[in-house]
Amino acid sequence: MSRCQVSSTLRLAGLLLCAALVTALPRPSAAASRAYEYKNAWLTLRLIPRSPAQIRAFYEARGFPPAALDQLAATCFITASVHNRSRRVIWHRLDDWRFRRDGRPVKRYRRDWWRERWQALGIRPGLRATFRWTLFPEALDFRPDEGEGGNLILPRAAAPLRIEAVFHTGPNGTGETLRITTEAIPCAED
Repeated sequence: MSRCQVSSTLRLAGLLLCAALVTALPRPSAAASRAYEYKNAWLTLRLIPRSPAQIRAFYEARGFPPAALDQLAATCFITASVHNRSRRVIWHRLDDWRFRRDGRPVKRYRRDWWRERWQALGIRPGLRATFRWTLFPEALDFRPDEGEGGNLILPRAAAPLRIEAVFHTGPNGTGETLRITTEAIPCAED
């Protein structure tokens, strides 16, 4: 299998897992089910906070042990999806995004943080792979009419978050910068 085919296969697997997350989760309360959608000529960004019960149910159904479920439920999950509405390539690097709470920066839980947590908890490799596939990509080029989704994971707190999502245009992301700053988005509650 060529490298290109592997990339396409992994991307498809990630999309299928994200779709499973969206459809398999129990229906949350009205407040938790609110989607925050931002649309312009370039793209659509949709953000959906997930409650601890939703996250527990999803990962428990995939065999995650109680200690991992506790760790996941203690965080703030936001499912993000992006759809390129333009006829040009849009580039994304999650390190360019900014997360703020009460005007102060909030650091998201990155893949390396989770890798250490899962190792410390003795989570088997298959579950680690399942978890990685549910995360929003660290970097990606969105082709015309292409979409991608996954979870952003941040520290849980009562105060809502504001997200500045940053995208780049042009060859290899060297063109115009697109910024979408969200309204206040709360962490979902049970």
